[in-house]
Amino acid sequence: MRDIVQITIDCIKELKAIGIPVQDDRIREIKFARLPSEDAGNCTMYTNNTFRIKISLFFKNEKIDISELRETICHELLHTCPDCYQHTGKWIEYAKRLDVAYGYEIMAYKTDFDMKNKHIPVIHRLKCPECGGYWNIKKQCDCEKIRNGAKGICVWCGSYYDTEY
Repeated sequence: MRDIVQITIDCIKELKAIGIPVQDDRIREIKFARLPSEDAGNCTMYTNNTFRIKISLFFKNEKIDISELRETICHELLHTCPDCYQHTGKWIEYAKRLDVAYGYEIMAYKTDFDMKNKHIPVIHRLKCPECGGYWNIKKQCDCEKIRNGAKGICVWCGSYYDTEY
């Protein structure tokens, strides 16, 4: 069984090692929890500026690559940094820094399908011209939508994606 507390401690060390000011002393709880199916994680900030982080039960499954769990925990930990509760400004800057430093894909839009099928090659990549967020498309049906003129909307900033390849 995965030890979410130990994995979180390791993730906090990674963030701090590259100068990201995670406020780990303000995290009151981190746990696996039942979340809406499209949510990998959730960070709630309370009025006293403390945080509760919930990670989808999906990640308890040992068959899911541990890197997906680590990315999700890091994503939620970024929300504890000053001025990072939304996916804007510093949050985006820190997410990009993590992606470069550790090979994470925090700026990627991912579905359960993507996480369960990490081995499937990317067919197309859509990239946001505003914030740098991206969507690696692996399913043929999504490719057909793009070929037929559908424009994806960036989950981070709401801009339309451009087709990178």
